[in-house]
Amino acid sequence: MNQVLKSVLKKLLILFGGIFLLLFAAYSAIWVSVSSFYQDQIDLLWDQLQQDGHYSLTGTKPQVSGFPSVPTAIYSGKLISPEGLEIEIPHVKVSGFPTPNQVQHIEADQGFILSAPFLERVVTADNAKIFLRLPMNPPLSAKVEDIERWQKLDDPFRVEYLSLATQDILIEGGGKIGLDEKLQIKGFLNLRVDGLPAFLDRIERENPSSKKQLDVARSLVQIMSQTDPKTGKVYFVTTARLENQGIFLGPLKIFPLPTMTWGRPIEVQPRLKPE
Repeated sequence: MNQVLKSVLKKLLILFGGIFLLLFAAYSAIWVSVSSFYQDQIDLLWDQLQQDGHYSLTGTKPQVSGFPSVPTAIYSGKLISPEGLEIEIPHVKVSGFPTPNQVQHIEADQGFILSAPFLERVVTADNAKIFLRLPMNPPLSAKVEDIERWQKLDDPFRVEYLSLATQDILIEGGGKIGLDEKLQIKGFLNLRVDGLPAFLDRIERENPSSKKQLDVARSLVQIMSQTDPKTGKVYFVTTARLENQGIFLGPLKIFPLPTMTWGRPIEVQPRLKPE
């Protein structure tokens, strides 16, 4: 009886071992295929951003890695737009399978520094992250006709979670981001904002001449604010609209958005596969 049981267990182990190896081989093949596509898209975007001198990029082009976990790309450097918008990112990690309807985790654990001629001051963040769900039918390229086709589908990117932390403020929320008929950024973000009173106080200390404007802002914050019963902290909930090349809270434009330009992408040569 023991011999029969041992024989059955041995066959089961061989069977399950074979099934595991087959599944692992299939997963490995899918991972390599997806990560290869991911790398091609990074190569394409990297070249597109710099074609015709539209953008300037510093740092090393990200390389996809992470097997057997989810594909991951890491970048550190600076992006400079034609309008003079500069975004310096010490470290950002993007992870996820870049396939339709999948979530991409984008985390800048060291924050970023943002400056531009149209901004009154440099914007800094200590930490930022966004969990972005890709469209079901994403555009095939950055060519105008592909972007127009995608825009008409009403199939936006979905912000599953957004977090932005600065010295005083914590912003969390989610929403949708797409394009309008002019192929410019359009969408909304439902946000919870913590720490705004402390932020306004700091701005007044740094710039006492702005007290009158800040008092108006404090009055608005007081009207909109709620108190968290668990922490006792003051916060407010609002919806930010992304439209007309800006981010708006009600009628107030709180932040400008860059002009989106679309064109003919540079052809990316496929990487040679080992024979």
